Amino acid sequence: NVDTIQKTDDIGMVINKYHKLPDGYEPSNLVRTPNACVIGKDYSCQSEPQYLVKEVADAFQKLVDAAKREDINIKAIASYRSYDYQKNLYDYYANTEGKEYADQYYARPGQSEHNSGLAVDVTLNDENFNEIEQSKDYSWLLDHMNDYGFILRYPEDKVSITGYEYESWHLRYV
Repeated sequence: NVDTIQKTDDIGMVINKYHKLPDGYEPSNLVRTPNACVIGKDYSCQSEPQYLVKEVADAFQKLVDAAKREDINIKAIASYRSYDYQKNLYDYYANTEGKEYADQYYARPGQSEHNSGLAVDVTLNDENFNEIEQSKDYSWLLDHMNDYGFILRYPEDKVSITGYEYESWHLRYV
């Protein structure tokens, strides 16, 4: 019982296990992600080049600039993912760890916010993204990301609602 999203130009669209983007969807207004990581240079870097929807990229740049004024380096480690990339990612974990595991930690293609160009995974000060909440600067990020239009999409206390495990590094532009 998965609905396909029809209004894909709506920044507030809900993308999850029950509301998916059309097969093969690609946003038309992607631009390079500001302050994106470089594979082989930056810790936790997952992909390059990276892209976000222009409005999201502009807001992310403002967040990055505000953090820099506080001597905090917010770096994008993953942003837009193509439908095929997401399919390969999901299929890999479904085949190696099982579908139950894959469904807890990885979205199926079209059901990932990364497929929309509206989400960005971050790290702080080149620290391990899996341990971002232990950073001395994580509270600054939580306190200020909403000033620039971002929310923590998969909070620890909402796993039963979101259907995904806690992701302290996953920001969604709303």
